Amino acid sequence: MAQDSYLVVEMAALKSIGSLLQDSGWTSALVEARFASSGTTESYLSDSGVTRNRRARQITECCLYKQSIAAYNSYSRDASETSEGVLDFEEWCEQREVHSSHLILGSCFSSRANH
Repeated sequence: MAQDSYLVVEMAALKSIGSLLQDSGWTSALVEARFASSGTTESYLSDSGVTRNRRARQITECCLYKQSIAAYNSYSRDASETSEGVLDFEEWCEQREVHSSHLILGSCFSSRANH
């Protein structure tokens, strides 16, 4: 019975998150990254299906990780042309936690948590 209650709460939370993401540019970002079609990403916003929304979260984390790797590669190219040393990815992520948006922070955190 407790598992059913958890599922109801999770479905409500996913629906609320979908409302928050509406018109945020999230669907466009996923389409531009070629992770999903616009129809698929739009359906994540209105669907309270747990499995589909878990997949949407995974796709979002992949997009954020991919963007953080691209940003790190750009940083390391630029830094290697200066007298500064190049930070490794972990150190760079820690530095970004202080100076960047939550998106980069989240993707760096996810990459560290998964290692």
